[in-house]
Amino acid sequence: MVCDALGLARVHVLGQSWGGILGLDFALAYPERVRSFIGANTAFDLPRMQRGFERKKQALGEETCVMMGRHEAMGSTDHPEYQAAVTILMYRHMCRVPDWPDGLKKSMAGIGQSVFTEMFGPYFFNCTGTLRDHYRLDRLKDFDIPTLLIQGEHDYLIPDLAATARDLIPGARLHVLSNCSHMPFYEDPAAYFGVLVPFLRAQDGQARPKPTN
Repeated sequence: MVCDALGLARVHVLGQSWGGILGLDFALAYPERVRSFIGANTAFDLPRMQRGFERKKQALGEETCVMMGRHEAMGSTDHPEYQAAVTILMYRHMCRVPDWPDGLKKSMAGIGQSVFTEMFGPYFFNCTGTLRDHYRLDRLKDFDIPTLLIQGEHDYLIPDLAATARDLIPGARLHVLSNCSHMPFYEDPAAYFGVLVPFLRAQDGQARPKPTN
């Protein structure tokens, strides 16, 4: 395990988006190694996440939704009208900064397309891959780890998902950041870290049992 290799007994686990799914599974498997869990702009009920995608596309209008579905069915998603709709959705719900930071541009350009397509699907706003049925809400009521959930108001992962998780995890806190979408650390870093840092400091000030070997 990476924690053992680094000599870390217990750690804070922060998972952003897909990282939140991985982080939750790590915390469920090794709760004694986790000091706190932060799920940022993530979802633990992917079938319901898909319904959120549909809600965001519907906001563009019925004709646009039909057009996107048609191009996905015909394999013509490189068409300018489809790409224009995706661009609008990206700037509304992925990152609302007009000029995307270089780090985000590099990340999007270097995405592992074959892995992404297999697990999520070939479309950013339509999950058709192996993750489409991923569901962890049934594991949350017994999740005994201090938990913070952070969500952008306009995220394509709708805040309803985070609210459901908050209500299931004992003592969990949820902060919805106004005017932000999927990447509030770029969109409003002061608000994002203003929530995150005090939570981490509070957990570091609380003594918890050490893991057994």
